[in-house]
Amino acid sequence: MSETDEMALAEAWIDKIDARIADLNRDPQHGVFEVRESGNLVAGDLVLCKGEGDSFDADMGGIKPGIWKLVAQDEDEVYLAWVGQGPLPDDLSLVTSLQPSNREETEWQKIGSFSVDSGSSGILDWDTVAEFDDEAGVGREVAMESLMDPNCKLEDRGHAFVVPGGIIIGGNDGGYRIYGRGDDDGIFEIKVTLA
Repeated sequence: MSETDEMALAEAWIDKIDARIADLNRDPQHGVFEVRESGNLVAGDLVLCKGEGDSFDADMGGIKPGIWKLVAQDEDEVYLAWVGQGPLPDDLSLVTSLQPSNREETEWQKIGSFSVDSGSSGILDWDTVAEFDDEAGVGREVAMESLMDPNCKLEDRGHAFVVPGGIIIGGNDGGYRIYGRGDDDGIFEIKVTLA
C-alpha cells in the first residue's frame, strides 16, 4: 500500500472516529461505550501506551461485558456503570433510557491503579485497543492520538469523555486508583479516583 493510500485510510478512519465521539458525547443521556465479551479493560497514561506493544499500567479482567455508561464525574472522581447487554447500537437513541441498577450492598474493591504524567489517561476495552494495532493505515499511535484529542467539539462535558471502547480522562497528573464492585456475572461498577 502506498503512503498516499495509507494517509487516505487514516484520514477516513479519523473522520469516522471523530463523528462517533461527537455522537457518544452529544447528549448526557448517551455517554455510553461497549465492553466486549472478553471483559478486559486496560488503563494508563495514553501517551505512554500508544505504541504497538506498549503496555498499560492496569489490566483488569472480570468486567461485565455489555454497555457501560459514564454516570458521574467531578474533579477527583469518575463513576462508570454497566447498564445493559451489548452490542452498542449505532443509533444511540435506543440506549438513552438505560440506567445503572442500584446495588450499593456490594463492597468496593481496588482492581487497579495507574499514574499519569502527560495529562491524558484512559480506560479502554482491550479488544478495541487490539483492533487499533491491526487497523490498516492507522495503527495504535494514530488511534490513541485521535482518541485523546478528537477534532470534534466536546464543550461542557467535564474532564472525562466517552470514546469507542472506553473513556478518556484529561487534566490532573498523578496517581489514580480504580475500584470496582460486582457479583458472579462480573464487575458492574467502576470508580476512578485521583490518589
